[in-house]
Amino acid sequence: MISVSVIEAKFRRAKLHAKSTFLYSQLDAQQKNIIQKRVSQSQGERLVIYYYKDLNYSWLISNERLIVLKEDEVFYYPYKDIQRIEFPKNDDLKRDKAGIDSVDILLTKGNLISLFVESTTWHFIYALLKFLRPD
Repeated sequence: MISVSVIEAKFRRAKLHAKSTFLYSQLDAQQKNIIQKRVSQSQGERLVIYYYKDLNYSWLISNERLIVLKEDEVFYYPYKDIQRIEFPKNDDLKRDKAGIDSVDILLTKGNLISLFVESTTWHFIYALLKFLRPD
C-alpha cells in the first residue's frame, strides 16, 4: 500500500494549474459525502486525488487503486492490474502535447481504458500512475 502523504506531496510539488483536479482532503464535507455514497472503500483505503469532469464522469486515486465513476457505474482498478500507461494514438499529439486530455491504461486482462484528465495535468497523472503501478 502506498503512503497517502507521498501521493499528496507529489501532487503539491507538481504545482499544477488545475481547475478540476483536487486533493481529496481539500474537498468540502458535502462533496466528500456524495463521493462516499457511491464508492466502496476497503479497510485502510484512503482517497487522495479527485478529478471531476462532469456529472457523468469523475475519478479518484486512492492509496490502493484507481476508481472511475462513469454515469451510474463505479469501476475499480487495483494498481497491480495496470500493465501499461500510454498516450492516446493520435498523430496530432506528436505535434502538440498540450492537447492531451486523456491517458490510456492497458490492464493485465487486456482491457484498455481511457482516463480523462485536464490538459494541464496529463504529465503528472501519467507519472503518478507509473509510480503507483508495481513493477
